[in-house]
Amino acid sequence: MGKQKIEERRQIKVLINQVKALEKTMNQISLNSTEIGFNYCSCNLFLKQYQSLQNEAMKYIKFPALYNQYDTTKIINVFDLTGIEQKEIFESVLVSTRMLLAALEGMEDFVDDEIENLKNYISKRFRLMFKEAPKNEYEVQDKLENLFIANNMDKGLDYDRETGKFKFSGKEYIPDFIIPKYELCIEVKFIKDISRKSKIIEEINADITAYSKEYKNILFIIYDLGIIRDETEIKRDIENIDGVNILVIKH
Repeated sequence: MGKQKIEERRQIKVLINQVKALEKTMNQISLNSTEIGFNYCSCNLFLKQYQSLQNEAMKYIKFPALYNQYDTTKIINVFDLTGIEQKEIFESVLVSTRMLLAALEGMEDFVDDEIENLKNYISKRFRLMFKEAPKNEYEVQDKLENLFIANNMDKGLDYDRETGKFKFSGKEYIPDFIIPKYELCIEVKFIKDISRKSKIIEEINADITAYSKEYKNILFIIYDLGIIRDETEIKRDIENIDGVNILVIKH
């Protein structure tokens, strides 16, 4: 998909928020429904809402045949459906809604925008998470996870930590964080003395070679205790690599 116009991007983001709201509402009903009964009697309402959103989404992306499309002119009155039939329709629409959300969030330009938004959020807020200087890299990782949680990101859904292990050139790699829907891995680096500076550049170059085999986008976050004087020295050449970004956060 080519670059969208600004208005088109805005419309897509509105659409994504609407699909998220639908999925959240349906998921809550599903979690709270221990019996069939009338818990799924709203299935036709959700079906119509989903189909309306999919019709809007079709203006921007083409759906493969595996995506469900519902003929809203042939909906059976909910009172003519058994509880089991209502549940089947409800669950079908919920799965379709999640697939639609994944398709929209996977759009290339949307991903680029969201990664940029994430970078800006971290850049503005991350330093505020520290009342005192961290002692090690693990403390920095913990604070980053707290920042994700403060941004209403759910572990296992929006992000994950120290998962996605893989091997490259005989060495085992485990990303600090991953955001699967953006095909993004995040590596945290901590620098508190001058000797660590050159090693970090070496580590980043090695990580890029390895992680680029598994992830389309890579974000390095360097938490600096006053060692780095010139950020461009760290970023030079590296950020010219497609999909690679570096944030230097100064304590």
